[in-house]
Amino acid sequence: MKLDVENLYDRRADHRWERVCVGDIFERMTWSQPDKLALIAAPCAVRDPAFARVTYRQADAAVNAIAHGLLSRGLVRGARVALFCDNSCEAFLTKIACAKAGLVAMPINTMMAADMVEHSLRHVGASAAIVDAEAWPKARGPIEAVGLPVLAAIVDREGQTGGLPSLAEFMRAQPTTEPEVRIHGDDIWEILMTSGTTAMPKAVMISHTYSYLAGLNQAAAYSRGLPFETDYRICTFLPVIYHIGDQLFPLSALLSGGSVVLGRTPTAPNLCAAIARERPSALFAGSPQFLADLVRTAETSNPVPDMGSLRIVIYGWGAVDPAVTARLRRLSPHAKLVGIFGQTECIALHRFPVEQYPEVYQQTAPATNIVGLPTPLLASTVMDEDGRSLHEQPGARGEVVYRSPIVT
Repeated sequence: MKLDVENLYDRRADHRWERVCVGDIFERMTWSQPDKLALIAAPCAVRDPAFARVTYRQADAAVNAIAHGLLSRGLVRGARVALFCDNSCEAFLTKIACAKAGLVAMPINTMMAADMVEHSLRHVGASAAIVDAEAWPKARGPIEAVGLPVLAAIVDREGQTGGLPSLAEFMRAQPTTEPEVRIHGDDIWEILMTSGTTAMPKAVMISHTYSYLAGLNQAAAYSRGLPFETDYRICTFLPVIYHIGDQLFPLSALLSGGSVVLGRTPTAPNLCAAIARERPSALFAGSPQFLADLVRTAETSNPVPDMGSLRIVIYGWGAVDPAVTARLRRLSPHAKLVGIFGQTECIALHRFPVEQYPEVYQQTAPATNIVGLPTPLLASTVMDEDGRSLHEQPGARGEVVYRSPIVT
């Protein structure tokens, strides 16, 4: 091993022992708390029971086997692997395996129309695909139109694959040792397709460094109120395979040495049961409407589920009605509400901790959604159509502009 102790700039830390690589997040915990749970699937997210509760040691072994399987198929560094999958531990592990193999995960929103899927696959230049068996009937047309080989399928609830090789078969006989691949923090490991509001989806390229900074930036906020950072346990039933929420929630917990409770079907009864059973410290509830539904479901359940473990409840896309907040506090007395606002291209976020600005919240919610202040890793202003900053003109309308290391 040769250490560079001469150059003080233009250095490149890309050896496995020093690099910034999303694929390493499980392996590093195997040296300290290998048997701590990393991923916990709610019943609605269990496909293969072997992946229902996964320790860091098991997660690292699975990621390594999938990574070796991908490389054994001739995929070269930077090749794009399309993932047509909803939330499951297997899909999340596959995403991380792409990063560890030096490849690029390209998750596709399973609700996209067929023409958008085909456009995305061609636009990004996917080389292979891994799919959910239950989504295969929808994915088959665009994938076959592009001529993309399907390497494996994540089994459905009945353990079937629709005639495709299973992920377990794909992993079988593969080594669980760390693949020797040179990776640098500036390498792209994931491409997320945006919603395509006014056109076909755009491809947002996310680097390893972006993900580390995004995850740690959020971990600092969502682990508040806990004795130790490894106690941080995030629960989300919203998409984290094909959505930028993967950076904020699973990665923030895993980079803290914590745990992820992952659901698949975002219904209030499922979520209430998961909170009572798995005792998460933080919850990404999503929209204010869904949070209200969650509170209402908990209040009317018999027995009322124990939600006292929650310390942080995160919401977005609107303001939570103060009446709902008051009812939530009766169910979960220690929970603090945090509103977030960001986008795929820049997930450093604005945050609005409700308890930090109670007067603003009471005066504006739910009619006005106050997005709060940019996080310490985000410089944010508003500009007019000629590119002039409106920073000193409160209330003036314009376009928000960001500057951050967590920007694509």
